[in-house]
Amino acid sequence: MDRARLPGLNPGQRHPDWFQVYETSVESQLPWFFPDLDPDIRSELEGLKKPTRRSALDIGCGLGNQAALLAQLGLRVTGSDISIPAILRARSLHPTPVFVVDDILRTSLPERSFDVIVDRGCFHILDPKEYVQYLRGVQALMRPKARFFLKVLSTEQGDCDFGPLRFSMERLHDIFTRKFEILKIRRTIYQGSTPHPPKAWFLAMRSKKENENDHV
Repeated sequence: MDRARLPGLNPGQRHPDWFQVYETSVESQLPWFFPDLDPDIRSELEGLKKPTRRSALDIGCGLGNQAALLAQLGLRVTGSDISIPAILRARSLHPTPVFVVDDILRTSLPERSFDVIVDRGCFHILDPKEYVQYLRGVQALMRPKARFFLKVLSTEQGDCDFGPLRFSMERLHDIFTRKFEILKIRRTIYQGSTPHPPKAWFLAMRSKKENENDHV
C-alpha cells in the first residue's frame, strides 16, 4: 500500500481520518478500490444455495462499490460504515443497496438480520483491544446458518508501520475460533488499485452459536 495514496496520513500515523478520506477522495484512486467483486467472495457466494434470496451486510463499505456489486447478484444488501461522508456519497453513487452509518463495535443494526456478512476493510484497521467487541457485534447480526467472509492482509507480506494490520494464520485462528468455526482459510491477495496487490488471507466462517440452543 502506498502511503501517498492515503489522504491526510502523517508520519507515525497508521490510519487516516476516515471522514476526511471519504469526503475528498476519488473512489477509484483509493488503494483498496477494486472495480469487480472480490473474487474470493464471489467464489464463496457461488457455492451457496439460492444466494439471491439472501440478505448481506458489507461492514466498512466505504464508498460502496463492493456492496453495489453484491446487490447486482440479487442479494438484499446493506452497507455500513462509521464515516458519514462515506455513506452519503455511497448513497449517491450506488442507488440499489441500503447504506447506513453504523459502528460494528456498538452496532445498532437489528440482531440476526443477515445471511451473509462481508468484511474486506474493517477488521484489519481495528485496535486489537476492540476484537472482542467486533466478534460479538458480527455474531449478533448473523442469522442461523449465516456465513461470514473476511479478507485481511498477511504477515507473509512483511512488516509495515502504516495501513492495515497484518495477520498470521495462527493469529487468525486464535482470534476467531472464540466465536466462530473457520470453514475455510486460504492464502490469496488483496485486490485493489495498487500495481502489486499485497498478500492476504481469506476466511469463510460460521457462528458457533449454530451448535447452541439459544439460536432457535
